[in-house]
Amino acid sequence: MKELVIGASGLLGSYLFREGRMFGTYTHNQLPCLIRCDATDLVALERLIERIKPDIIYFPAANPHVDWVEVHPEEAKVINVDAPLGLIRVIRGRGIKLVYFSSDYVFAGSSGPYGEEDSPSPLNEYGKQKYFVEQQIDQYLKNYLIFRITNLYGFEKRGKNFAQNLICQLRVKKSVRVAKDQVSTPTYVPDLARAIREIAVRDYTGVFHLAASDYLSRYEFALGIADIFGLERELIVGVSTSELEQQAARPLQGGLISFKAEKLLNRSLLGVNEGLSEMLLEEKRYGRIC
Repeated sequence: MKELVIGASGLLGSYLFREGRMFGTYTHNQLPCLIRCDATDLVALERLIERIKPDIIYFPAANPHVDWVEVHPEEAKVINVDAPLGLIRVIRGRGIKLVYFSSDYVFAGSSGPYGEEDSPSPLNEYGKQKYFVEQQIDQYLKNYLIFRITNLYGFEKRGKNFAQNLICQLRVKKSVRVAKDQVSTPTYVPDLARAIREIAVRDYTGVFHLAASDYLSRYEFALGIADIFGLERELIVGVSTSELEQQAARPLQGGLISFKAEKLLNRSLLGVNEGLSEMLLEEKRYGRIC
């Protein structure tokens, strides 16, 4: 079986790439063993697919910076919408399984955590773009998996995810304001990647929610990070979402219920304390980035 990760230099993509003998692409952030291919270049993408002839394509490539997407919707659509739609056209009728990654931001966040049976109603542009692609995949493909995921954290050298960024700020004694009223299900990426591939290589199709089961606020999560990494929790200031004056509306009661995936996997994903402890061990193994 041949597997291709489009966007294998990002947080999720890099861990997916490590799960097997896969092919992987990058656009800007070059890593060893990856192939240079811009996911928005449909001609280059089609040539790559024709050369590799993958059985499964994972597509974690995206611009997940929610506030930037809100202010620059047309620019964001190039990677968040046009690229996956182009991929759909390329693989349609070829029998290739597409594994696409969506978000709990497709929901309004008034009654989370959400299961697969709940109806999407996105509040912000990022959520709208993700949900639109979900609908197009369902309309034009049969052999697909859509994983809705949320609040990813893990060790990454670029330090872009919430947990890694918070650690870097606390280590230089910087005070950080964190929302007390945004609640979700933080998910440790290496564990998530293992679960994704375990489902993807089997015959399952459709929409799956995949997240850890701990349901806590960003503020509570931040305190947990400080405790596990031995940092000053007093530097973390809990505030309301309105005080942060973010450009994009946030689902306040977000998060995902993963019973469907847990039944297939016969396990739950790692909780926050376990995940953060694993993240600390990984940082010790590879060395601090800050």
